[in-house]
Amino acid sequence: MAQWLSTGRYLVVSIGSMRPITLEIGSEKHDKILPLLTSSASDEEILAQLDVAKKIESYGQGEFSVDRDAGTVMIDGTEVHDAIIDRIVEFARKELPYLPLLNFWRNIQSNPSEESKEHLFLFLEANKMIITHDGCFLAYKGVNRNRDGNLVDAHTGNFCNNIGAVVTMDRALVNPSRNETCSTGLHVAAFNYVWGQYNQNVKIEVKVNPRDVVAVPNDYNNQKMRVCRYEVVSLNAGKQIDPNAIPLMDHPTEKAKRRHSDKLETGTKKASKKAVRAEMAQIHADKIAELKTTQPGSKISLDGLTGNEIIEITIALVETAALDLGFQNMDRKNKKSIVRKASAILTDAGFIVP
Repeated sequence: MAQWLSTGRYLVVSIGSMRPITLEIGSEKHDKILPLLTSSASDEEILAQLDVAKKIESYGQGEFSVDRDAGTVMIDGTEVHDAIIDRIVEFARKELPYLPLLNFWRNIQSNPSEESKEHLFLFLEANKMIITHDGCFLAYKGVNRNRDGNLVDAHTGNFCNNIGAVVTMDRALVNPSRNETCSTGLHVAAFNYVWGQYNQNVKIEVKVNPRDVVAVPNDYNNQKMRVCRYEVVSLNAGKQIDPNAIPLMDHPTEKAKRRHSDKLETGTKKASKKAVRAEMAQIHADKIAELKTTQPGSKISLDGLTGNEIIEITIALVETAALDLGFQNMDRKNKKSIVRKASAILTDAGFIVP
């Protein structure tokens, strides 16, 4: 049975032969333990609150393991960085779902650069970025709106940044040096940096997979980074996303598309229907461009494509399809036959067609 003593400033708790534990009165842990002590809770219930290691393991439902001697947390047999441990403890305390953190860590492990991983942890610690349901994180970016009403990058004007767009660059072209502050790459940043540096621009929220992080320059207090891929999820009206409010995002891009399909905001004016159609067309074009880069062994969906687009994508992925005149000259209106033929060609080439 737990014994306890209040000294006025501290609460001292003793359970069996364990070393007494001292809690500062008024602290968060004190406020959780005291009701258990006064209600004659079991020693196990009290220890569950006092033992951080046990709480982490319980919270992660077996996905997180703790080496009590070394004081480390492990996921999939790999030691977890302190920045992730802090998030695990924070999420557990707030009773938030653990899967975003698990997915986030696993996405980090798919980043090919150990140096890039360390850069990401610096960015994460400095800015407390939102972690999404699928283990990505949200950042911010300043962009311009061109004459057609489309959002484009502020530097070159060549990269479409409309809602739903997936912006990519060959990773080999992104400068990985932390010591070069302004260099080649796709740039995203923390809220305060974007609203301080791009005050006159349109601001957007973007989703970044940890595997696509390349470098965090060592100036600006680790508030900006270079990546090789991001997805535009929403406009930002000047309010920073509360990390406590949405640790999960339920298909943010789809929500943004639906919300954005009716109007595009240019200041207080509604954008024209022509601009909306142009944006949706760009989103579709981005999808086709991404499908053309699919690697053998990966899934490729032909849903939502025209017969002509299916033939075009198949030829781009499989060299022999370009030599198949029968396939190229198929009736574009007979989509079922095109899907059947393309699926067979892609499957033979090692692609997975659902």
